Formats: sequence, C-alpha cells, structure tokens
Amino acid sequence: MSTIQETITTQVQIATTAVNTANARLLDTLVEANRTAVDFAVKTAERLPRVELPAQLPFSLTVPTATETGERYLDFVERAVSVNRDFGDRVAKMLPADIAPKAAEKRSTKTTAKK
Repeated sequence: MSTIQETITTQVQIATTAVNTANARLLDTLVEANRTAVDFAVKTAERLPRVELPAQLPFSLTVPTATETGERYLDFVERAVSVNRDFGDRVAKMLPADIAPKAAEKRSTKTTAKK
C-alpha cells in the first residue's frame, strides 16, 4: 500500500513543480511583454507632435500623460502577477505536508533569485 502512496506523492510533486515552474515562466513572460508594449507605446506617443485643441476640454488637466499611463499600467500588471504568485503559493501550502514545502521552497528561491 505504501508503494502506491509513494507513487502518487511523487507524481503529484512532479505535477506541482511543473505547474509552478510553468506558471512562473508565463507570468514573467507576460510582465516582460507588457513592459515592452507599454514602453513602445510611450515612446511612440512622446514622438508624436503636440496638437493644441481650439477649446479647453473638461478635465483636461487631470488626464495623465502617456508616460504616467504606462507606469500605472505596469504597476497594475506587476501587482496582478504578485497576487497570482501569492495565490499559487497558498495553493501549494494546502497540499499534503510532504509535497508543499518542496514546491514552496523551489518557488521562493526562484523569486528571490530574479529580484
């Protein structure tokens, strides 16, 4: 009976590690893609000629610049990625005791290495 449990534990551990690794790579790729897209949009917007409108629009003083919009968007994406990683870590901690520490340990070393 213990052989079946060991096999199941090993397979769940392998699956958990694979999912955590894939999730981390996907999130890092999304952040980098968003950063590149926003950077391109901001640089393009800054190169466009300034056009003066004939009349003052309401709330025109409160409209953020392209740079501010890009920074706000990247902040949002980074917070969303952080929430997703925290959620993944909490799910990993809910796994049986012999699986969760290994998955959480790999995740935390990977996160600190990238920062």
